[in-house]
Amino acid sequence: MNQSIQLKRVLLIFGIGFSFILLACVQHLDFKKSTSNLPRTNHDLSYIPFDKDLDRSDFVVCDSTAFQSGRNRLQYIGGNEQLKQDIRRFFESKDLQSDFSGYVIIRFLHNCHHEAGRYRLETLNPDFSKSEAPTSLRDICLHSIKRLDAWKKAEGTEEIEYYKYVNLKLERGEIQHILL
Repeated sequence: MNQSIQLKRVLLIFGIGFSFILLACVQHLDFKKSTSNLPRTNHDLSYIPFDKDLDRSDFVVCDSTAFQSGRNRLQYIGGNEQLKQDIRRFFESKDLQSDFSGYVIIRFLHNCHHEAGRYRLETLNPDFSKSEAPTSLRDICLHSIKRLDAWKKAEGTEEIEYYKYVNLKLERGEIQHILL
């Protein structure tokens, strides 16, 4: 009698353990099935998906899984000071009246064909909370970056694709700092 109770306990424990293993296998297969249809792209900070309303249809991303930071390797002919001068010159040529203070962050991709595209713009308050800047200010900031065409890649990295951020710190609509 004692042995049959022990045998029932062992079988019960084995049955519960087997059920958990079976359930884990089914969940794993279900997860694999649900993610198998996702595109194989790099969905991290650097990934900027195509948007037909914002992007040029002829801008080609050669390898969406291999973007690298362009902080040091994607350079501007004339250096960072020239880049800052070119941004300021264009920005200041527009007679903009704005009280906006905060940050305008513009990010974009630079592809293997030496073209820039997929520009995105975000505005933040001085405390880094999301905000909305006037459309005219947003347009001028975006245009001041889009018109830049003196990008060059560091030697030996010509085929690599990069993402780049340009941060404009504004006070009452005037550029105070350009952070690269």
